[in-house]
Amino acid sequence: MSADFELDTVERTVRSRAWGVVTDENLFNHADRIRTLFEQGILDSTWAEVCDFTAAERFDRISSDEIRRLAARNPWPKASLRAIVAPSDVGFGLCRMYEMLCGTASENVCVVRLKADALAWLTHRRGSIQPARHDDKEGVPF
Repeated sequence: MSADFELDTVERTVRSRAWGVVTDENLFNHADRIRTLFEQGILDSTWAEVCDFTAAERFDRISSDEIRRLAARNPWPKASLRAIVAPSDVGFGLCRMYEMLCGTASENVCVVRLKADALAWLTHRRGSIQPARHDDKEGVPF
């Protein structure tokens, strides 16, 4: 799988995406990279994430045990909003399992099949409060 993310500093949103074959190793590596950004103080609980699996062709070797481990290692604070786009049946099921395993934080995680629905949910949850602008850069790749 190829996976990457960019930091949208205007919207204070991490825009993650994955394409190709998705494995548990890819997911753990992605979570570790996000965790590092929190440890470095680049991200905090006011940031949100849109994680897009639209271009994922297949989910390979991902078991319920791996999803459970991933949820336990979730780097995101409970207050952070996270929208996950998973249009395929398998991807949607795995992401819903992850959402449920996140426990009390799952109220701030939404799994949907369409990116437009993810963005609408995030906008609704954020309400009319606009994120603070820290600079004028948009979509800073990281």
